[in-house]
Amino acid sequence: MEILDLEMTHFGKFHHKKLAFHSGLNVIYGENEAGKSTIHAFIRGMLFGMERQRGRLIRSDRYNKYEPWDNHGEYCGVMRIRVNGSIYRLERSFLKTNRSFRLINETAGTMLEPAQTRLEDLLGGMTENSFTSTVCIEQLKCATDASLINELQCFLSNTSNTQSAEIDMAGAIANLKTQRRRLENRLSSTVTKRLTENQNELDEREKELERLRKEEEERKEERLELGKTLNDRKEQIVSMKRAYEEKKEEFRQRYEKARDDYHEYYINTYELNKKNGTGAVLIGLSLFFACFAGYLWWINSFRGFVQTVTMICLLVAAVGCLVSSYFQRKYFLAQREKIKQKVEEKQEKKKRMEEYEDDYKRYSSEFQETTPDTYVECLDRIKAVQDVLNRIDWDKERKEENRIMLLNEREQLLEQESENIKLQLDIDAITLAMETIQKLADKVQRTFGVDLNEEASRLLEKITGGKYQSIVIRDDRSIFLNTSDRYVPLSGVSRGTMEQIYLCIRLAAAKILWKENNIPFLFDDTFVFYDEERLRQTLDFLSTLPNQIILFTSHKRELEYTKMQRNT
Repeated sequence: MEILDLEMTHFGKFHHKKLAFHSGLNVIYGENEAGKSTIHAFIRGMLFGMERQRGRLIRSDRYNKYEPWDNHGEYCGVMRIRVNGSIYRLERSFLKTNRSFRLINETAGTMLEPAQTRLEDLLGGMTENSFTSTVCIEQLKCATDASLINELQCFLSNTSNTQSAEIDMAGAIANLKTQRRRLENRLSSTVTKRLTENQNELDEREKELERLRKEEEERKEERLELGKTLNDRKEQIVSMKRAYEEKKEEFRQRYEKARDDYHEYYINTYELNKKNGTGAVLIGLSLFFACFAGYLWWINSFRGFVQTVTMICLLVAAVGCLVSSYFQRKYFLAQREKIKQKVEEKQEKKKRMEEYEDDYKRYSSEFQETTPDTYVECLDRIKAVQDVLNRIDWDKERKEENRIMLLNEREQLLEQESENIKLQLDIDAITLAMETIQKLADKVQRTFGVDLNEEASRLLEKITGGKYQSIVIRDDRSIFLNTSDRYVPLSGVSRGTMEQIYLCIRLAAAKILWKENNIPFLFDDTFVFYDEERLRQTLDFLSTLPNQIILFTSHKRELEYTKMQRNT
């Protein structure tokens, strides 16, 4: 990859500023505050964009730092690059209210979408972090950054496994830890306990409902039996009422007949007594007249025939009366005996009539008293049973509602439990991934350490003209020079040598990570502490690299070197 040219349309202090670059070494010279860092930031922004930072990151906010001085309505630029023989034009607007990015293949005359993804492919998977950690080489920071080692490990791991440089091991582990923490916070520790309690409550409700169902069946059977009893009582009442009416009618007829017979007895007795009195009177009168005639006859016994005849007649009448009285009395006695028998019969009937009346009253009273009480008692029992059934229905409904509520809660708890299981599986998977990544990182570090040591040692030998031939980067990221007699720590070498070691590690890392894509190297006052000889050796070495070199400097030594190289 090479950067061909760029135009900072509106970027920082520049307005329609254009720069062109060529293969090999490019030197951009300028005094301090001349805009070298602005050009450097523009190249980085065109490749990876610029996001506005907030909070604690506001101090490193490049968006605000490089906002156009002359025109706040536009914040944009254009840059052309060449990759694998094709020329691509990058058009980017950084303005937060009108952010856009277009990637155009000028060679093919096509627009590539999505632009940023396609650009990452052209860069071989390079990210902004890896760009700043490797190919953007600044002045020495006294030791290799921890982020550099992490980036190198991440890209080497990606190269070995997925042929992509997007995997960030340290970032991935940190991200996985964050995800695991988030998942652990979502785990509900009370779900299992509540599920057990919920199941116990459901079992208790089932037992209560079963008890209520059983009681309901018993009460229904009792109500059925009472219904049958009530029907029997109804039939019994109807039968008793019918018998009562029949008895009542029978008693009425008997009573009326007895009453008529008694009345007839009373009349006959009266008539008999009446006849008996009349006969006595007649007999008395006959005897009176006979005695009186005898008296007269005795007085006038000698008074003639008429008196004799009269006397005879009177005697005959007296005899007739006596005879009549005899027969009449005999008849009367016979009739009296009959009447007496009838009277006795009538008295018996009257007694029976009175007994019938008493029985009727007693039967009627018992019917009125006993039958309604039995019927009402049965109705009361049925009502009591129905009240119990109503209570059972209410209890069942309430407990069923409670059971449904518990079932709904259980469904939710089961969903939460299922979610917990999924979360736990995810947590276990994340933990396994973290362990795997860590193991892979350890393996990559060991492998990468060997490759990096070899490549950095080879580069250092070339830069130093064979003075130093081996660099050792240990697991703790400390750097040593391996001389013939001992390991020399980085702190034990001169500052110029330290600068050269730092440069070799950067170049070696870039070569390892992007073997197939010669990414341009950007140097920003990297050689300030180099003496003339080291500077010449380093620039000679950089000139032999296939990568494009863009060197930003405020010193004329690099500019003079390039002029001398052109003249030769």
